[in-house]
Amino acid sequence: MWFVRVTPLALVPLLVGPAYGVDVTMCGEVVPAGEVGVLQADLTCGPAIMVEEGATLDLNGHMLNMSSGAVGVLCGGDCVVTSSVGTGTIVGPDPGGESCGQLCCGILGYRTTRASNLTISAFSSGILSRRLEAAHVSASNNLRGLEARSALLDNVTANDNSEVGVITEDSPSLIRMTDSTVSGNGGAGITIGGTRGGRLNAVGVTITNNGCVGVVARERKHVRLADSQVTGHAIDLETAKRPQVSDTACGTSSHLTGGGCTVNGPWGVCANDP
Repeated sequence: MWFVRVTPLALVPLLVGPAYGVDVTMCGEVVPAGEVGVLQADLTCGPAIMVEEGATLDLNGHMLNMSSGAVGVLCGGDCVVTSSVGTGTIVGPDPGGESCGQLCCGILGYRTTRASNLTISAFSSGILSRRLEAAHVSASNNLRGLEARSALLDNVTANDNSEVGVITEDSPSLIRMTDSTVSGNGGAGITIGGTRGGRLNAVGVTITNNGCVGVVARERKHVRLADSQVTGHAIDLETAKRPQVSDTACGTSSHLTGGGCTVNGPWGVCANDP
């Protein structure tokens, strides 16, 4: 079998060592390299909380309300952003994310960001990172939900974002996704971009009622779907290469169109394809 189901335990970051090394009590604080910072109360912020290399920010079930700031959490290197109690919330200044700028992000990471047990909304990008590993994360009502060069996603929700739910644009573009939902986004549900190779491997994923396209895969990108649903679009699968579909419901497929909602020759893999 070509796919591997990723268990939640493989993705959820574990907090090890002391319960916490840093109490986070105000906006603009820094969690030092290798430390664990724990948010002690809901905060309404302008400046971001900075998480240094190898550090963890535990939202501890609280909310960061970035009503006057463009970034909620800024990761200076590899970092973990999680909530050990319930779900942590990061809310931005711009519902729909259409006017707060390119780097207006719930979490902005420059290397590997590991995120879990979070809800993020009202930014240009819910999470923007070079590499993203996310479990039990909801990114909704942003411009773009989850954005990375490569993404390992389990039990994520990327719904009702103005432009796209999940997107990779750099090279290589890689998404491995399990047990997740991408619905109601204004443009595409998932876009796999970039200029070189890449792939989407999805298992147990529901992609429904987004703009006019469910999945867009640019040149040299492979799409493999198993035990999934991609329905409710003018084009459910728009790919440059023939997608591999197993036990997956889809209505229409199309060769890459370059834009628009008109089928450009079906692949013959979905229910309504000739």
